[in-house]
Amino acid sequence: MPAVSDHIARSLVEVCGEDRVRTDRRERKMYSFDIGAMPKLVKPFVPAGVAGAVVRPKDEAQLVELVKLARAQEFKLVPRAWATSGYGGVLPSAGAVVVDFSGWQKVVKIDREAMTARVQAGAI
Repeated sequence: MPAVSDHIARSLVEVCGEDRVRTDRRERKMYSFDIGAMPKLVKPFVPAGVAGAVVRPKDEAQLVELVKLARAQEFKLVPRAWATSGYGGVLPSAGAVVVDFSGWQKVVKIDREAMTARVQAGAI
């Protein structure tokens, strides 16, 4: 599967910055797998392919713009943090844009009374 179109790639760079967008095949393939091998019985039901691009938005504002762009240009976004699932939850369909949240690791709020925590998508 080829990378996203040049137009979409330029638009991704406009939103996230050149240093936060990857379209080279090696990087796209690395983001098209998760930690474990897909079980043979499950594999036929997961529409996995090679990502069209990988983006690493730096903040919520960039993420909002990225979602708007995806809606306007009609391409799929696949969220990914540490890819620790072995069941295909982070696998992109062919050509989809993988959104890498592994750098989003902050604990936003801890509510001791409710015993809850609000964390960013890449927090472990």
